[in-house]
Amino acid sequence: MKKTLSILMALCMILSICSFSVSAAPAGTAITSEADFLAMKEDGAYYLANDITVTKSYENIFTGVFDGNGKTVTVSEPMFLEFSGTAMNLTIKGEIVADHAKDNGYWARGAFACMASGDGKVVLYNITNNANVTGFTTQETATYAGLLGNAYTGGILGALDNKSVGTSASIEIIECVNNGNVKGFHCTGGITGILYVNDSEYSGEQTATVTNCVNNGNVEGLSTYAGGMVGRVYYVVDATFTGCINNGEIKGAGNTGGLIGHTTNSSLIMRVCQNNGFITNIPVEGESPYAGGLVGYGQGTKSDKFAAGDGKFANQVEFCINTGSVTGSCRTGGILGSTGADG
Repeated sequence: MKKTLSILMALCMILSICSFSVSAAPAGTAITSEADFLAMKEDGAYYLANDITVTKSYENIFTGVFDGNGKTVTVSEPMFLEFSGTAMNLTIKGEIVADHAKDNGYWARGAFACMASGDGKVVLYNITNNANVTGFTTQETATYAGLLGNAYTGGILGALDNKSVGTSASIEIIECVNNGNVKGFHCTGGITGILYVNDSEYSGEQTATVTNCVNNGNVEGLSTYAGGMVGRVYYVVDATFTGCINNGEIKGAGNTGGLIGHTTNSSLIMRVCQNNGFITNIPVEGESPYAGGLVGYGQGTKSDKFAAGDGKFANQVEFCINTGSVTGSCRTGGILGSTGADG
């Protein structure tokens, strides 16, 4: 009787342990290969069931949910040309080198996506990039998807563009990490090259929230606007950076910052952020020489068309630290190189 009881108790313990070790499967359809990835429906929900290698970009505008499920994608091209949904729990490795023979009309480059189209809300959560990203390294003059082709480059995302005039645009980038080195021409950042709202007439919810993100890679901008998080924030009514850290060396040729190279027509709030990397700004002819430990140039323009602060654009920097050296030819600061506004 005692032996039977002992066996039953042991079985109960085993079942109890098993019940705690089994976790719910991610929602959606499993992706097991590059062919599965390229065949995804634009608005579907998918998760990686195993590590995969991607040699081509997903060419449609993806609006659904992509769960990396803790798996790794090895890339030689950006995973997505244009992303407008939610992505999470993903690691990326490999190398991206921009090639006009494969640009598909998209001249921005990032390991995860060339571009996020923010007519709704784009969410990037817990994405780690280990791939080096080299974007186009010369000035471009054409346009794609409404965005001037200026070779925007980021470790994870090349550019955010709301695309449609009169629409809201928002992006949340949460707990993302870039470990890869990033090199580009115009607007180069460890996380993304540019956060851009293409609509100077609209005063709606143009928001960008970057929270608890880390850049460990070196960032080199061959032209203006280089930053550890973002090269440039442009026409975003509310841009909030919280708990972000840059550890990489940031080099630029105008408007260079540990976290952000330049803000334009945007209200910036930066809280509990830190730069530990060396910042070097060596301007080329015609480019602004601003360099800052956190922000190279925080510039706003007074406009009644925008909702923030009765049209006044402000830089609010709280509880932030810079430990890295900052080198520039003029307008150089440990926190901000320069701040100014028209009015």
